[in-house]
Amino acid sequence: MKNYGYDINKKNAAFLFILFMVIYFLSNMIYMPIGKEIQAFYISTDTDEYTKLRYDLLKTIVYAKVKINADGSLTPSKNYNPAPLIKYAHNRKSKVVLMFQGEDDLSIDTILENQKVRTIAINNLVNEVKKYEFDGIDIDLENPNITNSINGQPNKELMTDFVTAISDKFRAVNDKYRISIDIGFGYNDTDEVFDLAVLQDKVDYIMIMGYDQYGPWSSKAGPNTPMRLDNGVGIYDSIQHYTLFVKRNKLILGVPWYGYEFATESDARLSQVNGDVKYVSYENYVKEVNEYTKKWDSVWQTPWYTRKDNKSQWYQIHYDDVKSLGIKYDLVNSEEIAGIGIWTVNYGSDNPELWQLIQDKFRLTFKVFLI
Repeated sequence: MKNYGYDINKKNAAFLFILFMVIYFLSNMIYMPIGKEIQAFYISTDTDEYTKLRYDLLKTIVYAKVKINADGSLTPSKNYNPAPLIKYAHNRKSKVVLMFQGEDDLSIDTILENQKVRTIAINNLVNEVKKYEFDGIDIDLENPNITNSINGQPNKELMTDFVTAISDKFRAVNDKYRISIDIGFGYNDTDEVFDLAVLQDKVDYIMIMGYDQYGPWSSKAGPNTPMRLDNGVGIYDSIQHYTLFVKRNKLILGVPWYGYEFATESDARLSQVNGDVKYVSYENYVKEVNEYTKKWDSVWQTPWYTRKDNKSQWYQIHYDDVKSLGIKYDLVNSEEIAGIGIWTVNYGSDNPELWQLIQDKFRLTFKVFLI
């Protein structure tokens, strides 16, 4: 005679096992790690704003900054105090690296050209990293001269020597130090100074600064981080160029949590600038944007809006929101490059939608295959 109770118990057990496995997989998906290198720049401040960051999403904090002077000495930025951040981040398994810049064009040229000054500068950087227990260094030498103003030679070879010397020195001290370099997304100028095909083997990551296409230097108002331009280099073009000779797992796309407000002649697309251009943080423009009609540009794939003051002065605010940032994150995934870098995390640390977007776009998930 068939034991129906036994069959029912077997079916219940099988159902409960399957239910348990489904719940297990779904619950673990919530805690899966981020699959990309998420690098966030943090501006030194006298507050504890670093406690607001999502360390479960950020693999590396780039602390900004120190500047190298023409004699190789270092000048810290305002409110420079990395120790509390480093301790807090390390307790949460995130790295913190130190960003450095040149004081000015002459300082950069001197460091590149003068072997003695270069050695002093690198030794000072190593000592600073060791002093605070940073996890490495970020090289941010923006818009250097193509020709060295001191010896008249091309800076490209000198830049390769300098970055190589930094890499060799830091690796000799600690082979686990993380080394990165920041470059402009306007590759015609960048290629004149940075031999990235060589430098990629000297650093862990190369970040394409995908922002500042338009800004205070521009005669017209336009997008900060366009995917494409009517004429010119957009983010898409830049990534296509660099991936021709740089390994994809070395490249990071720099994205902004800020925009620009342009005083303009009119509310027309690409209107002439006729006044000040101001830096606007994400947390500030998202408070204002709903008071005006948001526009979306299908070429740039970025939002913008306009307003007029009581003196009939027009203003255009060009910025990035969750939609436009999401398009950029999708590009990072589709092009299979290493990740993103945020300038700067201070400008949106209190906005949960920015963190949620990173989680949604880059969190690893399980793939279940039915055979």
